[in-house]
Amino acid sequence: MKANLLDQSKADEFADRMLNILNEGALALMSSLGHRTGLFDVMDDLPPSTSEQIANAAELNERYVREWLGAMVAQKQGLTNLQFEVKDVTSLKISDHFQLITAFDAIHDQVYPARVLKEIANALDPDGTFLMQDIAASTHVNKNIDHPVGPLLYTISVMHCMTVSLAANGAGLGTMWGEEKAREMLKAAGFTKIEVKKLPHDFQNAFYIIQKN
Repeated sequence: MKANLLDQSKADEFADRMLNILNEGALALMSSLGHRTGLFDVMDDLPPSTSEQIANAAELNERYVREWLGAMVAQKQGLTNLQFEVKDVTSLKISDHFQLITAFDAIHDQVYPARVLKEIANALDPDGTFLMQDIAASTHVNKNIDHPVGPLLYTISVMHCMTVSLAANGAGLGTMWGEEKAREMLKAAGFTKIEVKKLPHDFQNAFYIIQKN
């Protein structure tokens, strides 16, 4: 038999180091953004403030500032004073109904996510299942402080996910819309049964098993 040469402590140390590199790289990008937009200077002259107050003082879009603040706050040692077809679901005239509809890492990017969820509910059989994979996180920044890649995910949101929605005057949910907001929107769309599953080895994704009845 071959001896098990894996040193688990070293493997864990390497994984932690790689996560740290990702988070620190993301924070470097966000720090640069804070510097270039003048956010740090503005905040230096403000008392403890809301994202709206900071955005107003900096003359910036509040939604972007809020997501930027999420990236800066979501770390333990950081700022603390702050048949496939590709179609737009909202444009479909759905006559058929389906037993299974899936959405993988997609809902939070939508321009009109509430409308998309409603159309999915309309297209689903009464006893069908909607399987939605999305980011495992909380809607509330303070609950994401210990998220292993929180700064990275907020940074991705600022640079892509939230922005592609806001660019079309959409909702701008962002990557870290979180389980609380997801449940709220799913219920508003007409879903009554919502179960969330997570895999032991996967800290980044949550799997929503959703039904209407």
